[in-house]
Amino acid sequence: MTDSPLDTAPPKLRNDLILHRGPAEADGSPTWTLYDPSGNRFFRIGWLEFECLSRFGAYKTIGEVAEAVGRETALEVTPEDIMEVARFLTLSELVVISGPDASNILEKKSRLQKKSFWKKILHSYLFFIVPLVNPDRFLRRTLPFVGPLYTKTFFRFLLVLLAFGLYLTAKRWDEFWNTFLNFFSWEGLAFYIVAIACVKMLHELSHAYMAARQGVRVSSMGVAFIVLYPVLFTETSGAWKLPERKGRLLIGGAGVLAELSVAAIALMLWHMVPDGPVRSTAFFLATVSLAGSLLINLNPFMRFDGYYLLGDALGVDNLQARAFALARWNMRRILFGWCDPVPETFERPLHLALLIYAYGTWIYRFFLFLGIAVLVYMLFFKPLGPFLMAVELIFFLGLPIYREMKSWWTMREKMNWNIRTGLSSAFLGIVILALIVPWRGQVDVPAVIQANDYRNLHAPAPARIDRLHVSQGQQVQKGALLLELTSLELDQKILAARQTLEALKRQKTREETDRKLVQRRHVVDRLIAQAQSTLAGYERQRQALKIHAPFDGRIADISPNLHKGRWVGEDLPLIRLVNFDRSILHGYIHEKDAGLVRIGNQGTFYPDNGGVLKPLRVKLTDMNQNNAASLDRADFSGLYGGPVAVQDHDGAGAAKGLLPRDTLYAATFVPLDSENLKAPPYLLRGHIRLKGKRESPLYRLFRHSAALLIRESGF
Repeated sequence: MTDSPLDTAPPKLRNDLILHRGPAEADGSPTWTLYDPSGNRFFRIGWLEFECLSRFGAYKTIGEVAEAVGRETALEVTPEDIMEVARFLTLSELVVISGPDASNILEKKSRLQKKSFWKKILHSYLFFIVPLVNPDRFLRRTLPFVGPLYTKTFFRFLLVLLAFGLYLTAKRWDEFWNTFLNFFSWEGLAFYIVAIACVKMLHELSHAYMAARQGVRVSSMGVAFIVLYPVLFTETSGAWKLPERKGRLLIGGAGVLAELSVAAIALMLWHMVPDGPVRSTAFFLATVSLAGSLLINLNPFMRFDGYYLLGDALGVDNLQARAFALARWNMRRILFGWCDPVPETFERPLHLALLIYAYGTWIYRFFLFLGIAVLVYMLFFKPLGPFLMAVELIFFLGLPIYREMKSWWTMREKMNWNIRTGLSSAFLGIVILALIVPWRGQVDVPAVIQANDYRNLHAPAPARIDRLHVSQGQQVQKGALLLELTSLELDQKILAARQTLEALKRQKTREETDRKLVQRRHVVDRLIAQAQSTLAGYERQRQALKIHAPFDGRIADISPNLHKGRWVGEDLPLIRLVNFDRSILHGYIHEKDAGLVRIGNQGTFYPDNGGVLKPLRVKLTDMNQNNAASLDRADFSGLYGGPVAVQDHDGAGAAKGLLPRDTLYAATFVPLDSENLKAPPYLLRGHIRLKGKRESPLYRLFRHSAALLIRESGF
């Protein structure tokens, strides 16, 4: 038979605990801060907890404590309320454990807290800190020198300076933005790293000085590593001892104020000094300070300054834990219709604000951790990169989802059929069907449509224009003479080859009349044959200087300034000949879709400019079995507004230097509609929606994941 709560002895508090007066709650009720020096932990307690702690040592049972609190204060309490406080103190390890089972309890706690070697390694990879200095004595000695920087007058002056700097920057925004783009280089990256380090040191020093100014001890400063990314930190947890929230707000906002101060001064310097190292340094400091303050430090979704500022501004300690608990309660109520009591009662505006914050944080962190996982995957060598990515996805995304679903399972007795569970089940069923049913069978292929016969005509060798026989837009027949070129160098080679041939023929005639030289006749014959072959080659080259139409078509374009006497090279396109009677389409099929299509599959081409050409039905006639090493058409490249991401290794923008980032297969299509066989007047981009093998999204995800695992694990 168990003892009732009335007869249970109250816990004995540890002697090293320290109690501080805390800030008042939003409703005016008092709070206290309980400090645990052994673990450097702070606990915010309310009026009820304080009254209980004050009487635990004076009474022998929980019932007596409850009776005393009810008699001596305006609080209405029950023994169960007192037991809840005792349970909190015990779980938080704030009480003295005694009795015959004390050693077993401590041993069990030690065993539960002990982590395996691999868990320690993984936890250290995700987060660890390296304290570097204990700056408290230095801060207190130098505080009088920086005191004027923490006055309202200096703060107002900096706000005016920042506003004026931003106003001037807005008027010269194009110049400022172009300066930013000009530093996209390895040298610029090095400058940014140095600027970030300097600004962050000022940021942390500002936190430390403000804490010292408020009487808070700063025990350490150092570097924290979050997924191996270094972040400076300042230990200011002693701010919990402050009785007013204003002091904590000042400590939390000091770093942002320091960065905004740097930005204000740097912006004004950028406008005042001429080009040079000082102006470049000012630009780096201004951009780093503004970006760091607005995008990182003031972001309340991560546990940086913005989070603590928001918590103190709302008057909600442990903002994240309390908002998450409220959001979990709200989510279970929406999904299952559970009528559990709300974890905490807030006023309606604050209640909604906490829900919005919690859901916003979940969404933000989902994409943030996903992005970090992808970044780690790309930065580390395989198979370490995929392994670390999996660790992050499991710890940051998988485990929270698993814990919530596990809690649903443990509370399954509460579930009953109602309109909310019906809607949730229907939604879940729709999602499952959408994942397992092979409803998607279309493949999108970036493509261009152009004339089937399409040729840019070039000079076969450096030459001079002798005569142009056509004009732009003229219709010509196959074999028609379009352009005549001459090459003085080639003419000289032909003349020299003819002279050599004539000399060899004369030599042969002399040898035929001289019996002593008859035996050398075969040598001369061989030389004559070589000379004739060389001359014939030169003649063919000269004949090639007369450019003829390789097919029937229209002169679509003539290079500007083509006139008699102009010298042209081999790389210059002289004439563009196009036969618009028949069109052809070229596209690139992605590796993930290559197994879904076959030769003969049909689809529809949708041009980007619908006013020139209507959508037309097409058929796949050819697909290369080898992936495209480079794009043979620059129109596909993202560098020229196309849909294919490339790496321009040549840096010249030539099509041969455009290497696709993904694995692509070149494909050819032909139109099926007889009325749309003719080609558009110019090359036209678009995409083909090709019919392919139907595949469920879940199977496609499995196939791609398996291929990625095999490829990146180094098998």
